[in-house]
Amino acid sequence: MKKEVLIAILIGFGLGLTITYSIYRLRTAMEDKPQTIEEIVSTTPSPSADTQSMLAILTPADGSIQTEKTATVAGSTFANAFVVLFVNNTDYTQTSDESGNFSFEVKLDDGSNVLKAHVLNENGEVVTKESVVVVSDLYSAEPEASQSAAEGN
Repeated sequence: MKKEVLIAILIGFGLGLTITYSIYRLRTAMEDKPQTIEEIVSTTPSPSADTQSMLAILTPADGSIQTEKTATVAGSTFANAFVVLFVNNTDYTQTSDESGNFSFEVKLDDGSNVLKAHVLNENGEVVTKESVVVVSDLYSAEPEASQSAAEGN
């Protein structure tokens, strides 16, 4: 009887240690998880007012409508700055050149596409600009030509 109780206590102690160690390893693994770019951007201090103008998305124009499903997103910012561009669920990264210019070749979806550029400056501040581009096959010059021909008849 005493042997069975002693064996049960040792087995229980071993299982308890195993479970405790597993929980400890799981907790440390969760704390050491590398951050995503979005988490880094959300925890970075907000930029001061004078740095807000230091990021511009030059092409395509905000609110533009196009038929092509690809676009060249070009802009300007700080020289040699780290630029991250989010287009829908895809991210593109690059460093701006000596003049602060950057450009990305991006794929667009049908409908509305949100272009969100993030730039990290020397002070660790993140500057953000957002632009919207619409891709539609309905937008073309053909309907205008057929409409003007119909008006002429």
